[in-house]
Amino acid sequence: MRKRRTVVIEDEEFIIDLFKDFFSTRGYEVLAYTTAVVCPFPDENENRCNMDHPCADVIITDFSMSGMNGYEQLLEQSRRGCKLSRENKAVLSGYLSDEIRREITQLGYAFFQKPIDWLEIGKWLEECEKRIDLSQPLASRRKEKRHITHYDVHCLVNGTGEIVDGITEDISESGLCLKLRIPLAANETIHIITNHAITACATAAVRWVSRNPDGSYMTGLSCQ
Repeated sequence: MRKRRTVVIEDEEFIIDLFKDFFSTRGYEVLAYTTAVVCPFPDENENRCNMDHPCADVIITDFSMSGMNGYEQLLEQSRRGCKLSRENKAVLSGYLSDEIRREITQLGYAFFQKPIDWLEIGKWLEECEKRIDLSQPLASRRKEKRHITHYDVHCLVNGTGEIVDGITEDISESGLCLKLRIPLAANETIHIITNHAITACATAAVRWVSRNPDGSYMTGLSCQ
């Protein structure tokens, strides 16, 4: 039987750490993002979800994010055909008008006020878990077979010209996963420099970022 998975989208690192501790004690796999991402698994051609199953069991996002706010993010997920029910998604905020809060909850999303009441989150999560079927798989980041590799690479970030050192975790025909010391921005284009024959690609786009307990970052890349 698989583990439950949650996606946390929050630009405050210490709040991400709190959520990681909270969910880890409940046996969850935690994917954390510090920038607003509509979906970690976008469809390149139709810009719609092309997965047969949800990518997570629970999604929690802060409202105040750069660019698209958390509520807009959840609405965009629905527009793109997200497979996860709205009842298992929540918005966090330190302050929102009563009108926006009502709009969020009337559409079926949960809303939680900051500072976070963990008892309240726990009660909501218990209701979410009643809707989670652990016999059903979650969407994987890539459908192709992955090859485990541990190659040193240099990543030239297209937007800044910065070079970041990393280590490959796995590769497939459409992308690869890297372990890096700093987070890259979603949709950033990078050029991969290595002495090893990585068959995936030399130029890739950042699709998702999650933070490891040791402070490093896992980064999913799709070939361009």
